[in-house]
Amino acid sequence: MIKTLSDYGKNRRTIHKLGDEMQYRTPAQIYRVIHRGTWPYKTRQGFYHTRDLALAALLFLTSGRINEVLRVRKNQIIPDPEDPDFMIVQAFWVSKRKEGKTHPTPDIPLPLVGRLAPYTKLVLDYIELLDSEDRLFKFSRARGWAIIRHITNDPSNKNPGWFCHWFRAQSLSYQVNLIRSTIAVAKQRGVENPKTLMNYYRGDWKLYKDELKK
Repeated sequence: MIKTLSDYGKNRRTIHKLGDEMQYRTPAQIYRVIHRGTWPYKTRQGFYHTRDLALAALLFLTSGRINEVLRVRKNQIIPDPEDPDFMIVQAFWVSKRKEGKTHPTPDIPLPLVGRLAPYTKLVLDYIELLDSEDRLFKFSRARGWAIIRHITNDPSNKNPGWFCHWFRAQSLSYQVNLIRSTIAVAKQRGVENPKTLMNYYRGDWKLYKDELKK
């Protein structure tokens, strides 16, 4: 049975507006979603299609908002000096904060192995095409939204495509249920209040059987 995000995210403003059609998807399913379509560019199609996939991949990998992902520069993406199985987005700037509070800048892991590795590869494929250390995506938030809606469009079921914040919801859900700690995910992703992540968690006590026997 496929759980809907509304089952465990109904109190989140952005999820509540999606309705019952919003479903939790695995990383493999999301990977297929971002390969549904391509923008009909007239020139440099290979470059721009690679760029658009990298944009979608970073939205999912970082749990970031579109304005946060658009700030990322090539020189922020480096190998993890402590673990060869990871790249890192250094000092990822988190935008949403109450007035007067400092914006977090966590380092976000980009796995080179496991279920998220294909997403990291999409990012690396793109930055290899860039000569400068400038921003990865030199366009506006509105343009980013338009690209994501277009490439995730599914004409077969009249889905007009997903929007950027859909990737944040999917990513936070994946992270919370993988790590099984809203506090840890909140700290790692710069989420101010861990309670906002509680509705994403779908597990129960049975996941902790071994720990409870100790």
